[in-house]
Amino acid sequence: MSSFEVIIPTKCFGKWGPEKKPEALEDGLTEAEYQLMRDIFQSYRNQGVCTAIGMAIVISSILIVTAFATGNMSIMSQTSWFSGIPFSLCLPIALSKAKAKVNAEILNPQGMDLQCAGCCAHKIVSAGSPSVDPESNVGIAAPEAYLEMGFEEKPRPDSVEGTREREKAPANYGTVELTHSSKSDEGEEVVRSLYTHISDGATRSERIKACTMKIVYVPEEDLLELVQVYNSKQMGELRVKSRNEDGARRCLRFFNNNGSAFAPASV
Repeated sequence: MSSFEVIIPTKCFGKWGPEKKPEALEDGLTEAEYQLMRDIFQSYRNQGVCTAIGMAIVISSILIVTAFATGNMSIMSQTSWFSGIPFSLCLPIALSKAKAKVNAEILNPQGMDLQCAGCCAHKIVSAGSPSVDPESNVGIAAPEAYLEMGFEEKPRPDSVEGTREREKAPANYGTVELTHSSKSDEGEEVVRSLYTHISDGATRSERIKACTMKIVYVPEEDLLELVQVYNSKQMGELRVKSRNEDGARRCLRFFNNNGSAFAPASV
């Protein structure tokens, strides 16, 4: 995919972005992915508005009660000013989280990034090469993209913290960890599915060594190809579809034999 920049006009209220996918995104996004982006922004905007309204009602009620209790009716004149504060805070926060979610789940895995382009527009840019999934630990740190409105995502019971397992990796083997998955998902099964997309994958997958249900060891020489498959457009679409079905992101994290995060540039 060649480098490009697409400006997406947006509104403070109403549906985010044009109803139809811009032609410049024809080769980068499916229609379903583009509409999913619009739905995500709409959902977060609605949450922001509802939160702001609720806070405004509480503030107004407090001011009204205070005015009658003290007999100072001048307090009433400040109601509209104080009630406007939640809207100036909640809407920008909600849209910022929507942008982060879109980048993490749809655009970044395909080498694109959504950025602000002023108060009434966003822009989608591409450097022409696949970007790295935020949870894969390949070259970049995970952004705070998984914050729901007003709540920070807490570690799930099935989240992997495999420092000890990485230290036990056999010689010439790297480690692959499956995180944010359902309890029934097995790391070995997920990694084997990646092998089906690389050359001589069936034979090479026989060298996989299971460590735990969520952690497997693979030959270091296979890491680059596995990461490329994991960050491919097709795999990104499957992960988005999977997330929509059961809420599990099913992220893979790749590590060298020495336990450091695998980065393609180091190969």
